[in-house]
Amino acid sequence: MQYKPAGFAGLMAAALLWGTVAPEAPGAPSDGSLTMTERESAEMRRENAALREQLALSQTEAETFQKEWLDLRLRMEALGLESLTGDEAALEARVVRLVGELYRSEKRNRELERAVVRFLEAQKVLQGANALDAVQLGPVSS
Repeated sequence: MQYKPAGFAGLMAAALLWGTVAPEAPGAPSDGSLTMTERESAEMRRENAALREQLALSQTEAETFQKEWLDLRLRMEALGLESLTGDEAALEARVVRLVGELYRSEKRNRELERAVVRFLEAQKVLQGANALDAVQLGPVSS
């Protein structure tokens, strides 16, 4: 009489008896789930690498934009464009101050022009007086 196991359970029992299949511990992953875990792990590693690359690019962009922003801010301060922020009172105060400075500068320029004219006239008078003295005194003997 020959032994005939019934169904899958019987086949597994027969395989265990002949030593062709190792028994699985309860809760241990089967070969199919282990392969799936390796695939998931590889996919997660690829995704992690892609995310790290995106993070590095984002940080580089952020540094670039921050440098550009600081440069623009310095230019605005140098040009006096900080008043373009919408503060009308600050803009008016600045215009009044600059007009006052311009008026004082123009006034000072006119005073300097008059002083130069007086200096040139005085120089001409002195040169004429020196020439007269030289003619009146004659040659100076030593």
